[in-house]
Amino acid sequence: MKNTIIAVIAVLIIGVGGWYFMSKGADTTGPVAVVNGEEVTRDQYKVLEDQVKAEQGTKFALLSVEDKAKLQTQIIDTLVSQALLRQAIAKANITVTDEQVAQQMTAIRGQFADETAYTQALTAQNLTEDGLRDQVRTELTTQAYFEQTLKFSTITVTDEEIVTAYEQVAASQENVPALEEAREQVRGLLVQQKQQELVNAHIEQLRGQADVEVLI
Repeated sequence: MKNTIIAVIAVLIIGVGGWYFMSKGADTTGPVAVVNGEEVTRDQYKVLEDQVKAEQGTKFALLSVEDKAKLQTQIIDTLVSQALLRQAIAKANITVTDEQVAQQMTAIRGQFADETAYTQALTAQNLTEDGLRDQVRTELTTQAYFEQTLKFSTITVTDEEIVTAYEQVAASQENVPALEEAREQVRGLLVQQKQQELVNAHIEQLRGQADVEVLI
């Protein structure tokens, strides 16, 4: 399965590895949460649930009741975060063009050997091509918002940070490539880590200003 499709799916699922829906006797038709008056629907919940089930496969059956309860909390937090970001992006009036979306779709398809492999990857993620296109648009819009709001392009990583991170990995793993071979990969991972920290802090700021009601 190609990492690109997984990244597209995960872009708004910040820091969450998986979910499991446990209704606990709750209403099975109403919204799962309300964020600043916007309902988070059970259909949205089910889409994420199905995607994670497809990714984790039989691992779901091995989860304890406690872990399933924790994952239910995580998916609600994720959906609330998505709603907060959608609202913030809409307020910022950020849009992307159809051409930008088409270019990204072409890039994704180009990473697969053929149409069959591409279709199989979509099926494995419980996605249609239209669904992937919508998520690509969301990803591009979100990236533009983060750049405008959090200034991602200004994030820097020092050589000292790279060396420290590399030494930590080398001390705990075998067969680690030489630093010079891994330098750019380490740099990229550190940039992503700093981006994640900024996003998490921003979402917490939005949440602190929001009216959020969880209904399950």
